[in-house]
Amino acid sequence: LIRPNRTSGCHNLHPESGEKRMAGKFNDKVVIVTGGSRGLGRAMSLGFAAEGARVVVASRKIASCENVVRQIEGLGGEALARSAH
Repeated sequence: LIRPNRTSGCHNLHPESGEKRMAGKFNDKVVIVTGGSRGLGRAMSLGFAAEGARVVVASRKIASCENVVRQIEGLGGEALARSAH
């Protein structure tokens, strides 16, 4: 697993909703990772989420994307799974 570092991976409260969110370099950004369900794409999806990005995990197999989304959400991040051919 990619773990957030001490300075940028701590949880913050979102200023408008009060929800916990990951904090970092990519706060309030959306990142689309194609091939994001395994290998380097999965590592990038988790890494961007650890830095505060909302991540769209795209791959051919939706079930694999949904697994990565659950991991991101389990770490306090926001993600969306999409199948793309």
